[in-house]
Amino acid sequence: MKYLFVCPKLNRADIIPTPGIPTLIGILEKNGMESEYINLNVEYLRWINTKDIIFYLELLSKFINNKEYQSYPMYFKSAFFKKYDENVLNWLRNNIYILKIYLETPKEEYYNYFFFYYLSFLESFIKHIDFLSCCSDIYFSTTDSEKDFFIDIESFLFLFNSPLNNLQLFYSQKVDEILAKKPDVVGIQILRQSDLLSGLYLAYILKKKDRTVHINIGGYFFESYYRKIKNLKDLFGLFFDSISIGDSTGTVLDIVRYLKKEIHIEDVRNIIFVHDGNLNYNLNCKTENINSLPFQSFKGYRREDYLFPEYILPVRASTTYSCYWGKCIFCTCSGYNEPYKLMSVERFTSEIEYLSKKYGTKFFVFWDNALPPEYMERVADILIQKKLNIKYSCYARFEKNFKYDLLRKMRKSGCMFIHWGLESSSQRVLDYINKGINIEDVGKILKYSKKAGIGNYVTLILGNPTETISEMEENYTFIKKNYRNIDIIEPIGHIWFMGTSIINNNYEYYKKLINYSSEYEQCKSNIIKKIIDKCKITNNYSKMLILYPAIYREKYGKLRFNIMKQLLYYYDSTTNKVLKKFLSNYFKFEIKKTIFHTFKR
Repeated sequence: MKYLFVCPKLNRADIIPTPGIPTLIGILEKNGMESEYINLNVEYLRWINTKDIIFYLELLSKFINNKEYQSYPMYFKSAFFKKYDENVLNWLRNNIYILKIYLETPKEEYYNYFFFYYLSFLESFIKHIDFLSCCSDIYFSTTDSEKDFFIDIESFLFLFNSPLNNLQLFYSQKVDEILAKKPDVVGIQILRQSDLLSGLYLAYILKKKDRTVHINIGGYFFESYYRKIKNLKDLFGLFFDSISIGDSTGTVLDIVRYLKKEIHIEDVRNIIFVHDGNLNYNLNCKTENINSLPFQSFKGYRREDYLFPEYILPVRASTTYSCYWGKCIFCTCSGYNEPYKLMSVERFTSEIEYLSKKYGTKFFVFWDNALPPEYMERVADILIQKKLNIKYSCYARFEKNFKYDLLRKMRKSGCMFIHWGLESSSQRVLDYINKGINIEDVGKILKYSKKAGIGNYVTLILGNPTETISEMEENYTFIKKNYRNIDIIEPIGHIWFMGTSIINNNYEYYKKLINYSSEYEQCKSNIIKKIIDKCKITNNYSKMLILYPAIYREKYGKLRFNIMKQLLYYYDSTTNKVLKKFLSNYFKFEIKKTIFHTFKR
């Protein structure tokens, strides 16, 4: 039996691997089963720099200029032109020589990590003219995807079969390669709404070519929305055979056992399936002991597919998307049915040590939504004791127990960066969204972290239910007071009605409590601009590096600075005129704020 995991083309570039699939590959390998991973997203980034994408640009230009879209259904036109950006099409068409330079230059002339970085930005352009990406509003038959909805299968098939679907040629080639490996199971990960069309299109053509392959869908999208899809049963058979929900550590083994006819499909843990014409939910089943799980395996993950010269590997102390607090009303964890399970500190640190040695890396991301301060202290103690000399970032809550001594110990153990979820500087709003933190502790923790030598990444949500203009303004007052201790600030201009969250499960009630007045929206826009101006750097930090390298080095240390410095040095020192022109164009469009519209300062 062969289990093949596939990442479809996504709406963004992967900078580092994500957890989940490496855990499942480790489980299959331990049980003597053949498994493999294919990253079609990276393959797509390479593919868009070929003559095929040039052909697509010409086809799309003809489609627009000749107004061939007039014969397309109204729902398509409204969805496509809502996100389509003709300026991007014109820019790419006028600078098509950049793509042609790549085609005519020997691949060994390129510095791999720079080239991937360039591709990721090129991809960010193309999604504004990408047929399926632009049609994302056709996902659902209602404009409010937070409500119950139908997935419009008829519209999906129309898009899939359109000659404008730029994934047709790319996927047809890759599907043949996938099926040539003769897999018994193909697991497709669909993480976001924006990736749904791409993921289901891959599943659709796999099913058309070989109906004997069992297709299992996993990932955040269906895990969050399966309860809300009214016609979920209709998707089975056409796109996939089963959906994994929650902890899949036992599911992968059970699917193989089911295909071997050792168990019935009703015995496969944590899946949704159709049997005898009925939709069945076999969820929240007993799963594997978290401390007995084998270590992750990154088989199929190629170092050259990611941005950094070193592997930066994800590790999780929990196998599910959950949180030890789990009460914030906007977060999916607040409505998550899976129990929070945390592996022992010894098991967690042993995996870090194993992965560091096996893959020759010192860089990690602790991917858990948050780890308790007491747990992090024990982790730090063991990492220091083992003298692993790793470097890592992690996510944390503003718990008062994050004292200076603990943060200093974390820094000594290798912690370089902490992602903090603040969400609001108003205590009343924090209490309302059930954040469970005290605003008086936040400023102290940021100061302690900065003093300990750890970088601080802070997220804010402007637009919380019941939030007033004066409470929203408190965010800027707080930032103005604490900005010297903040390295990256990410102000989010709206509350997300996310999948299984309390706020989403009570959508109609909370929707009425959000202020949508023009005065409120204008104030929000002004505050976001003031916050970004004050902090000088947002989550778009990679773009800021080109403009302010000294600030970048001061804020982020030598590791990230040296990565880009290498690229700049390579640009200065190369004698290859073609490559010089290529790099020059990259640095020019890197800093054009009109193109990178998300860059605001």
